[in-house]
Amino acid sequence: MSNDLSSLKASINIALNAISQVEADVSVLKAQVEEIDGDYPCMIPCIPSGGDTEGDYAFKITATEELDGNGDPYDPPKFTVKVLGGTAQTLGGTPYVYDDEELSNVEEGWHIYVVYENLEPAPSFTEYGEWRPGIKASSETDMADYTAPRDLVFEIGRISKEYSGNVRQGHKGNIVMPAISNVVDIQTQLP
Repeated sequence: MSNDLSSLKASINIALNAISQVEADVSVLKAQVEEIDGDYPCMIPCIPSGGDTEGDYAFKITATEELDGNGDPYDPPKFTVKVLGGTAQTLGGTPYVYDDEELSNVEEGWHIYVVYENLEPAPSFTEYGEWRPGIKASSETDMADYTAPRDLVFEIGRISKEYSGNVRQGHKGNIVMPAISNVVDIQTQLP
């Protein structure tokens, strides 16, 4: 009987060790998947890309409503917006690293975005291909100054009290866009 009990205890210890090893392996795999998912959001189907607001990822936005000198909210509302930096690049191109940004006096409904300057301004319209420095915030009318194919705007999110936490997060993770070449010859004839 004691032999049977000793054998059972040994078997249980072996099983517990095996379970511990499997749990450790699963933990390592989960960390690797999270790292890959953060680098390439939405590339791995069936694995959520962070529907919650916890954790850090490129271009994560937080917005806090500002108060006037009396401690009252502005009308219309204004926000202090913090954006975690990230990398933007054309496919196969040199990555551009955006630093963290804090933007103050952002108004209700404004967009948060980065810009890729594709072509130089008139009259040359020479292919340029550079990311403009700085994460930007502006209204729709301010964004009308950007025109495709000269400028390409990548919206990261929008700020409003209508959204949970004052932010509609439009993009998570680093920005990778297809390579662009010979835009003038292929897509359009510019003056």
